[in-house]
Amino acid sequence: MRTKARKEQGAKCPPGGEGLLRLYYACLENARVLLEEAELLLKPGSAARAFALAFTAYEEIGKSQVVADFYNDQVAESEFASAFRLHHLKLAYLERVVRLSAGTLLEGTIEYDVRKLNPLTGRRNDALYVNYVNGFEPRSPADAITRDQAQEMIDAGYEELESIARAEELNGRIGSKGLFK
Repeated sequence: MRTKARKEQGAKCPPGGEGLLRLYYACLENARVLLEEAELLLKPGSAARAFALAFTAYEEIGKSQVVADFYNDQVAESEFASAFRLHHLKLAYLERVVRLSAGTLLEGTIEYDVRKLNPLTGRRNDALYVNYVNGFEPRSPADAITRDQAQEMIDAGYEELESIARAEELNGRIGSKGLFK
């Protein structure tokens, strides 16, 4: 199973290597730390900033999955590089699916849609930037993001981390190979 871009890239040796494994685990660890820091911000009532950090952790988890799939030779090098620059790719990759080719159970395609706007992106912007409503009335991040929204984002990040850890433990693999075995 590979992405369309990886299939179009043609034959290539799998990247593999300890460096990519270290990078994968560094992304997951950074996500965990960001979630812990989001929890610390939420305690004194900084819901907007807590949401922004938790959202960033969520993106970091998405990036970890692209790194894992690059390690496993399932994504193209261009997709790997984009995961370090493009927010929408990291979010889209967390929602990836595997489509099986007709007539075979062995060859699937990893699909994700970077054009699909994640509704959380708007909330992340609300958590960081002043916006306006009704006749240019300012709406501050503190007014836009609730404690419950921040907690939901933190919980979503932890749930993703737990799902990934569970798949690794059960399947002995990382990335899509662990999640879709």
